[in-house]
Amino acid sequence: MTVGHRRFLGTAIHGTNARTRGAGSTERSSSACRALMGQRSPRRWAEEPNEDQRNAAQADLSEAVYHELGLSRNESAQMVESVLDHISGVLTAGEKVKISSFGTFSVREKKGRIGRNPKTGEEAPIHPRRVLVFRPSHVLKDKINGETTSAG
Repeated sequence: MTVGHRRFLGTAIHGTNARTRGAGSTERSSSACRALMGQRSPRRWAEEPNEDQRNAAQADLSEAVYHELGLSRNESAQMVESVLDHISGVLTAGEKVKISSFGTFSVREKKGRIGRNPKTGEEAPIHPRRVLVFRPSHVLKDKINGETTSAG
């Protein structure tokens, strides 16, 4: 992991910015964190969200990294891609991914079973599969519900 990756992870997950640490700038220091939590990206802050703007896309995350760390747009996109590749690789291997103050991603094994077509009533086999599960942290749940916590 490069220095830029560590700086990005520290910024996005913990909401601190090495450039403004001590300056007390919480607005600038938490922009990457807001983007990761599905809120509007920096380029859309002035606009009201409409139906197309309710989800944070990978490009929005890259843009947040670009504005927050001052890297080039290409480097920011590569960094976000690298982090997402690493997370998906860990999940593919069947391990858990815990992100402090955000939540835990894990893979769960589901058994095969017999299902039923609700329209026709015909039985159909549902094959065993692996599903992705996300469990949000209490800090994230409190933020979503508008409550304040000592950790957030």
